[in-house]
Amino acid sequence: HGEINANPYGILTAIKENEMFKQGTWGAEICETMKPTEGEIVASGKRGLCGFATTNLDFILRQNNCKNIILGGYMTNCCVESTMRAGYE
Repeated sequence: HGEINANPYGILTAIKENEMFKQGTWGAEICETMKPTEGEIVASGKRGLCGFATTNLDFILRQNNCKNIILGGYMTNCCVESTMRAGYE
């Protein structure tokens, strides 16, 4: 997690110390029941608490004329909420 500084705080401390959610590891995989099917669009590149900050999610939603989003995930009070707030803006 090179994007997390040497002295992280809060949940970022545990993520860095335990190497959680690293691309190519079990912790970053989409669970089997939620895996996208062929042709479904997947935004990738999330590197922080918000799903909009470091991805092309905004572009994807605008290009597909999406007016509503449904969110789910880990850390509702951090990641999901941050993404929800950015999506509302």
